[in-house]
Amino acid sequence: RRANFVKLVQKILEDDFLPPSLAASVVGKFGFLCSTLFGKVGRCCTGPLRQRQYSQGTQTSLDDSLKSCLKLMIKIIQLSPPRTFSLDDNPALVILYTDASDVPDRAERFVIGGVLILPPPDFKILYFSWVVPPELVEHWIPKQSYMGQLELLAGPVALSTWSLEVANTRVIHFIDNESAAATLVKGYSQKSDSVKIIDEYWQLAAKHCIDSYID
Repeated sequence: RRANFVKLVQKILEDDFLPPSLAASVVGKFGFLCSTLFGKVGRCCTGPLRQRQYSQGTQTSLDDSLKSCLKLMIKIIQLSPPRTFSLDDNPALVILYTDASDVPDRAERFVIGGVLILPPPDFKILYFSWVVPPELVEHWIPKQSYMGQLELLAGPVALSTWSLEVANTRVIHFIDNESAAATLVKGYSQKSDSVKIIDEYWQLAAKHCIDSYID
């Protein structure tokens, strides 16, 4: 199924041809495949394809957004391990806390951080903080406060920072922002800047086989 889906998407990219009916088929096949893959990966890809699926026009060529989404679908299908279920009633749990701040009058306005607690017998408490460059924030949708995006961003930065420590573990991830936690649980957001961060989180979780529970 993976191989057939990749062939289908590659042909669409080569032919530069995606009518609404074919877009619907791709969304359906991709959704079915993602239901058997790891975590919440994949939902970030479907926005532009759903727009084409329900479009009333005669456009069939691919714009940059559709090309990016189709290429990302191939990457996710090839990257993600199969969905697994643990039968261990007493697993060792890694605890992760992430947080962020946005203080407009502060010299270093955008800051994120995290704390990781590793269980015995290798008990450790690790932490990081990072001043987010304004150049990165400029790529996000303009708004008065960027707390939502910063709280989201702390997640994938933490998974990347501690990829060796959290690989192949069960992680309880506490996020100090209800909106950010909810969108990570859903694996999707209608905001284009948020959905890219959410996708990065779940791709890292899939790549390193991190069983992440978010609260």
